[in-house]
Amino acid sequence: GASRTDKLRDKFDLEIEIKLPDKKGRLEILQILTRKLPVEADLEKVAEVTEGFSGADLERLVKVALFNVLPKGERITTDDFLNAMKEIRKKG
Repeated sequence: GASRTDKLRDKFDLEIEIKLPDKKGRLEILQILTRKLPVEADLEKVAEVTEGFSGADLERLVKVALFNVLPKGERITTDDFLNAMKEIRKKG
């Protein structure tokens, strides 16, 4: 017969498909993540160029962009988001 481990493995072998957000979903996530931040960016453009990003990826993008402007006390611009994307891609 099958071992207990095999029976447990069969019981918990689930496939969960998680779809990445589309442009509209990314825009909504960006709006939520930046609602209390000093942002002066075209979030629609950022949503457009972040195809393939998950919610966690977008959160990282916002944090990197914020971290880069914080010392200067400036608002986060579209260019700040684009530069943050380049940084994230370099680091992997």
